[in-house]
Amino acid sequence: ALDRDEKRMLQAAMQWAGFYDGAIDGLYGRGTRQSMSLWQEANNHEPTGVLTSGQRVQLIGAYNAILDGMGLQLVRDDASGIEMQIPTGVVKFAEYEPPFARFDATGDVAAQVLLISQPGDQTRMFGLYEILQTLAIIPPDGERVRRDNSFVIEGADNTIQSYTSVQLENGEIKGFT
Repeated sequence: ALDRDEKRMLQAAMQWAGFYDGAIDGLYGRGTRQSMSLWQEANNHEPTGVLTSGQRVQLIGAYNAILDGMGLQLVRDDASGIEMQIPTGVVKFAEYEPPFARFDATGDVAAQVLLISQPGDQTRMFGLYEILQTLAIIPPDGERVRRDNSFVIEGADNTIQSYTSVQLENGEIKGFT
């Protein structure tokens, strides 16, 4: 009886916990059910492939416990024209380096946030897509999806996990890493 967004949340939580490596699409196929069974088994539950209400609370609770310590706050950066939740408990504004507004780590958590904002068209967005993949904070391995008006770059190695999402709308390129 879960809606698609709730199913996506469970997939994201299972992915974070290391049990799911499929698409976060809100569809429960064989991979999602298998990951649920693996999570249940690892957490001393009967591996049925269907999470009970209590198991969902346990999984989401563990996922959110990490986020609770990050101090997520809605931040509006007027220079970039972007408003989004940023983990202000572990990063703070560092500098503008167009097209980026950079937020660097404030403590032991090696986190960084880049807000991306610039005027442009599809050609400029595609150029940004190529440039971002050369940055040290975006490992070369991971899924890349480039569409006519957006792109997503996921990067992962032994020390860095990054996620970049960018959209082109009305002559404005906006996104984050």
